[in-house]
Amino acid sequence: MRSPCKGDAAGSECEILELDPYTRIVFNWGFVGPDRLDGPTFDSRRTLTFTEERDGTTALTLVHEHLDDLYAAMPDVADNASPGWTDVLDKLATLVDAGWWARNKKESNMRTLIVTEWMTLDGVVQSPIYANEDTEGGFAHDGWHAQYFDDVSMSRVVASVTTADSYLLGRRTYEVFAAHWPHASAEEQTLAQPLNSRPKYVASTTLTEPLGWRNSTLLRGDLGTSVRTLKQTGNGELLVIGSPDLVQSLLEEDLVDEFRLMIDPLLLGSGKRLFPTDGQARPLRLIESQQTSTGAILATYVPAHA
Repeated sequence: MRSPCKGDAAGSECEILELDPYTRIVFNWGFVGPDRLDGPTFDSRRTLTFTEERDGTTALTLVHEHLDDLYAAMPDVADNASPGWTDVLDKLATLVDAGWWARNKKESNMRTLIVTEWMTLDGVVQSPIYANEDTEGGFAHDGWHAQYFDDVSMSRVVASVTTADSYLLGRRTYEVFAAHWPHASAEEQTLAQPLNSRPKYVASTTLTEPLGWRNSTLLRGDLGTSVRTLKQTGNGELLVIGSPDLVQSLLEEDLVDEFRLMIDPLLLGSGKRLFPTDGQARPLRLIESQQTSTGAILATYVPAHA
């Protein structure tokens, strides 16, 4: 995985070569000066390794090797006891492009709760795909999102679903998915396989166990407490799909780590909105955006304090 890094005031630049969150980062490191008009000169290759210790802490080790042949046999090693270690981490956090460090500096034994939504420009998320998916409030615009799909947005959907380790769903979304994905066509198996086989957690006060869809578990008790426990007792990505009422509750509990939104160039004027209207300000930070061929915007946000 290759990703450029942004330079800082000191003129240093880096280039990510390999990325394995919580385990290892390999990157080239160099400097840009007034005599380097053609761009950065990467003079060393560094490997940042994360190792979990027996006491539950994480040891960080930095190894760098000079790329110049004259110094190839002179590796330097620093660990988290080194006086310069904090500076190295701070600089890497500044340099890495698209907010990677902010997304991946969480401890590896915590699930990351990610919300993925299709949304109109005026914030409506109700019934985006299926006919009569959600007609509450007399909503008559079901299926409004399908016309805005293209290869780019579909690839993003596949990536989000297939990289998630588990899913968190509200009652209505769960019922729609449970009726469809176990009987999905051969063409839909890229999405159907992970959705059918991986753990699914359902937030509902009306459903009862056993739930019919394989590997589905009903959350019990207080929602905030249940989801916090989920986040603290696993790792990887916990993906919320749709489920706008659930998302509002998670926001009120400050449990959302990332939003992946597809914002369609459409105003509906009515329908359920994604975000709560409780008067509370919740600053977000944009870490990635892309325009699709249909005029939609793919945007990823994290809480500004992350």
